[in-house]
Amino acid sequence: MSRRVFTGIKVVDFGWIGVGPITARYFADHGATVIRIESLTRFDGLRMAPPYKNATPGLNNSQFFANFNAGKLSLGLNMARVEARAIARRLCVEWADIVIEGFTPKQMRAWGLHYDDLAPVRPDLIMLSTCQLGQTGPYAMYAGYGNMAASLAGYYEITGWPDRGPCMVYGAYTDMLTPPVGAALLAAALDYRRRTGKGQWIDLSQFEVGVNHIPTAVLDYTVNGRIASRRGNADDRGCPHAVYRCRGDDRWVAIAVFSDEEWRALVRALGTPSWSQAERFATQAGRKAHEDELNAHIEEWTKTQEAEQVEALLQSVGVAAGVVATQSDLHQDPQLQHRGFFVWREHKVMGLSPYDGLMAHLSKTPGDVSPSPLLGEHYAEVLREILHLSEEEIAELIGHGVVEMMLD
Repeated sequence: MSRRVFTGIKVVDFGWIGVGPITARYFADHGATVIRIESLTRFDGLRMAPPYKNATPGLNNSQFFANFNAGKLSLGLNMARVEARAIARRLCVEWADIVIEGFTPKQMRAWGLHYDDLAPVRPDLIMLSTCQLGQTGPYAMYAGYGNMAASLAGYYEITGWPDRGPCMVYGAYTDMLTPPVGAALLAAALDYRRRTGKGQWIDLSQFEVGVNHIPTAVLDYTVNGRIASRRGNADDRGCPHAVYRCRGDDRWVAIAVFSDEEWRALVRALGTPSWSQAERFATQAGRKAHEDELNAHIEEWTKTQEAEQVEALLQSVGVAAGVVATQSDLHQDPQLQHRGFFVWREHKVMGLSPYDGLMAHLSKTPGDVSPSPLLGEHYAEVLREILHLSEEEIAELIGHGVVEMMLD
């Protein structure tokens, strides 16, 4: 196989749940050697999060964890032990190019593994610290998940319907927004080190990443004093602009029209019904003023159609439309199948399991996906081959509960 773009780069991943592990996985997919530091004593909560293989919970049975940690080595360390922290420090100082951590600011300091502890010994080390609110400020010590960061960043206030309370965006939303930013910053830091020989510390606030992804709402308040709030599926420029029920059980299609030309194309696709010829629908302003009525008319048509047929028909005449996909739809999607997005890899406990594939394909240095590790699976490889410990030393660390594992 061709050399991958991060081949030779070494990463120590102290991540937790989402952001750190996903960021590190980008590097693993593209050739880096990534050692995931975890613990049986205080295991990553994602290891007990569904979906499970055969619907059976277990530390090595969560495909949620597996998907975020594909291609990594796992070293289990009880970080409450001084000996474990010494091993972790050796990996950071003697081996790693990059250290990724996702704790509140106090934790790495408590372990003696903060950038300020490591940089004097390894001035070319790159460290990414990513927590909910950043490393400084009055709320820096507040712990939380992406659900909370999305709330703080304003997403829930603008999500939902105007006559109802705020609505959560699905999942830990900033956990999905932050990793690509972190990966890009690390790649930039590697380039900076290549040119200067110097490392650096990256302080990445998940809260601030979230705010940066809704710039229009933030700027509208800054410039005009308007506070964005819930509007359902409405849009300032688009009309119709909504999600419409289609034939079948819980099948929907999204339609967005932004010009008179697109409106006329939509009307023709609908068969030019009589209601569409009303004067009130002749202009964008008129359609916007009668939006609820317009949406009701359109849905009377879509309810008689298959969602996939609506998508194909409207796309063919230049109207933006897309099926509201379910998870099963994604695995059957012909575009994703053509590009080989979902890949199946053999996991030592779960067997053949699906993983998200690569989001970008590099023509000269293609990446690949490997299965995720069992908890502590690679203790011997890391301790023997990287840190050069003897079999007796390794056995002693295991016997004293410093090195941890669960290999079944």
